[in-house]
Amino acid sequence: YEAQNTLNRQFEQAAANQVWVTDTTEIAYNIRKYKVRLHVVLDLYGQYPLIWIITPTETSTGTIKVFQMAKQKAGGLAPLIHTDRGAAYTSKAFNHYLASNNGQHSYSA
Repeated sequence: YEAQNTLNRQFEQAAANQVWVTDTTEIAYNIRKYKVRLHVVLDLYGQYPLIWIITPTETSTGTIKVFQMAKQKAGGLAPLIHTDRGAAYTSKAFNHYLASNNGQHSYSA
């Protein structure tokens, strides 16, 4: 799945829940180097984390779940969702979720 960079570095927003950005970070812990993934959804208006979860892997399932939680907390999905071009964000499942919730997807350059 491909999308344009609609956000185009317009990181300052005038209202809450208009643009959400997201990323997933791998966290290693313990001496055995166990790994988990931290998924965060950030509202650009206040530039604060709206919601986050930890999952065992980076998949579209975890990505969709964090957006479902953010949607429930905010009372709806932001109209513009900006992500990088990672596999979870370019997946058909994630993009179908956004489209079915009237979310427009923007990819970083």
